Amino acid sequence: MRVVRESRSADHRCAVVFCLDPAWLPFGAFAARQIALLPGPRSFDICIASTEPLSLPEGLKDLGFRVLEVDIGTMLSRQNTATRHGHAGYLRLAMPELLKDDYDRILYLDSDIFVHGGDLNELFRVDLGGLSVGAVRVVTQWKSPERQRHEFAALDLSPAPYFNSGVLLIDVSAYRTAEITRKALTLGAEKAHLFRSHDQSLLNVCLYRAWAELSPVWNWQWYVKAPFFEALAGPNIVHMIGPKKPWHDPGRACMSHVYRKAYDSFLAAYFPGVPRAPQHAAERMRKGWWWFLVGLRHLLRRRRLIQYLDRFPTETTVHLP
Repeated sequence: MRVVRESRSADHRCAVVFCLDPAWLPFGAFAARQIALLPGPRSFDICIASTEPLSLPEGLKDLGFRVLEVDIGTMLSRQNTATRHGHAGYLRLAMPELLKDDYDRILYLDSDIFVHGGDLNELFRVDLGGLSVGAVRVVTQWKSPERQRHEFAALDLSPAPYFNSGVLLIDVSAYRTAEITRKALTLGAEKAHLFRSHDQSLLNVCLYRAWAELSPVWNWQWYVKAPFFEALAGPNIVHMIGPKKPWHDPGRACMSHVYRKAYDSFLAAYFPGVPRAPQHAAERMRKGWWWFLVGLRHLLRRRRLIQYLDRFPTETTVHLP
């Protein structure tokens, strides 16, 4: 594995890293631009990595992104990469090895995120207790912390905290010492048939009860069945989990106009060839039954969600295993 081409060298010892292919470039570039335009000084690089050549449109090139083309050789030859993100989803596994000489910490981000704010400089400095990764629980465990995951059940492991891999704060040295890349790829080659979440499954098994839990404000997994809890938490990073996105929502599900409009204007300005979602109210929101069911879900889940949020009195609170 090696970096074969880069737009510039590293400036800092920390980096936000997106791993994507050309099809996901418009959406990763959207989030990268949001981060670049956050107020205040920045003590980290913003990297966009791909196994294919990428070309940023004019207007984004002056934001200082570090664009990397990487050669991963046969790294994924034995992996099941039949996911929405393809090879790019697995590329995150290798970034600590590829960038070990450049960065001490990496904040990996999926491309389907929306950045509201937050002090990323401070996030890079949080104490992970010597562990390899800091992450946020998967949304299904927010109200049911002991909910079993299929990966753990398949391996006869007891229920344990399970994270969403769309936002990962990685301590490069600890990650490499624990040989997470090698372990994950070996597990994927031997037991991928047991898992449904691909590289996320591999990371959770390799880091079973050995990762630091971050506040959900850093990976607020947008949940179509309970959309209004977002206002209660005030997240810094919203993650558009699932196949429905603000820029692709043929079923007209409940996606906030805040997101629809932001993506629409960005794509029109920088990627005009990318199809955009119609700017209309979601079909479900026109129905009285939808408002009743959504309100009922919020009422029934309110107490448990507040209990979960109360575990994180500050944005940089970390829970160790």
